[in-house]
Amino acid sequence: MARVHELRLERDGSARTLPYLIAVMLFLAALAIAGASSLHGAVGGWQATAESQLTVEIAHRADADMAALEAAAVERLRQIPGVATATALPEAELRRLVSPWFGDDEVTAKLPLPRLIDVRLDAAAGLDPETIAARLAETVPEAHVEDFRPWMAPLVRFARAMQLVALSVFLLIAGATATIVVFATRAGLASQSAVIEVLHLVGAHDAYVARQFERHFLRLTIAGAVPGLVLGVAAALALQGLAAQVDIPLVSGFHIGVAGWIAMALAGPALALLVVATTRYTVISALRRMM
Repeated sequence: MARVHELRLERDGSARTLPYLIAVMLFLAALAIAGASSLHGAVGGWQATAESQLTVEIAHRADADMAALEAAAVERLRQIPGVATATALPEAELRRLVSPWFGDDEVTAKLPLPRLIDVRLDAAAGLDPETIAARLAETVPEAHVEDFRPWMAPLVRFARAMQLVALSVFLLIAGATATIVVFATRAGLASQSAVIEVLHLVGAHDAYVARQFERHFLRLTIAGAVPGLVLGVAAALALQGLAAQVDIPLVSGFHIGVAGWIAMALAGPALALLVVATTRYTVISALRRMM
């Protein structure tokens, strides 16, 4: 039998660029996983908020005692079974929220702002907004219950579609990597065809030849996977940090969960297994056709 390094595949330049391609593929795979994981966490947060939180608005009326209406609405809400909390938003907080659009305090102080009440629901009670609106109308007919679910639904569908896109990107990366390995393996087989024939003559089996290719491409994969994964994780951390600095709940909710980090950590070994399996299949298939 010949020695393990008889093929000297490291001298073959056909796969010289494979580590760079693997690095790029794994970098993109890490970003795709990070995007899918972030969207999954954000969608869960949005749905939980839409199902457990409501806003009650009492439109401003110049001829009404707005403070009394607000107090009556809060009291009635707290009496409804299934309502966990009902908290009126202070008028000063309302004016602070609109100040970026209307300017200084003198302008906002003259604005006829509505009264807002933040309502948190007990998820186990299964209370729907229609029931709350009907019971609240008995005491404060001017109150309007704002349900977040109707306008949240298209956003959730869009996020789910983006998750499918991220998954498709990951599958495309896997397919592209397998295709690259197939062509590189075939090029290596072609350049080593004479040596392989000699190995067969001295009794080497196809599996023996395949193992040499597997080890060679595995080394190239590791050489590209490590920097690619490191850069991908660094980019994901940077994007997560930028999202946390945005003072918008829909954006700041983007964070990579534990499952996302685990998936990124497993992306490298998974890609290595794909490369080894593709290499072995390509070599065995090609050698059987040669014989």
